[in-house]
Amino acid sequence: MVVVGEDKYLYATGEKVNKYGIFYLIMLDNNKVKIKQKDGDYIKLDNKNFLIANSSKSDATKFTLYKVDNKEYAIKAPNGYYVRVRDDDLKLAAKAEDIGKKTRFKFKAVD
Repeated sequence: MVVVGEDKYLYATGEKVNKYGIFYLIMLDNNKVKIKQKDGDYIKLDNKNFLIANSSKSDATKFTLYKVDNKEYAIKAPNGYYVRVRDDDLKLAAKAEDIGKKTRFKFKAVD
């Protein structure tokens, strides 16, 4: 489960879905997406390549989705790196060169 922390950074917590962990994928052309927090901000990369929820639609980062297997996807940022979960603090950062265990994400439909 990915949630937005009080500091507006995105974290992979493993907790159950709550209002801070529901995101919409806004589909664009060529597997590009913008990500929006339900009832909140759009997601963008900050100046250190961390994902943060504090953007308007026009300033939101355009990510590229890559299907890895049946239900898992990798998310590539425009900096050329894949989004991954950091080990030390569980923040999401676009700093992985390759797709691996920490760069795979599952999405599911919510009401």
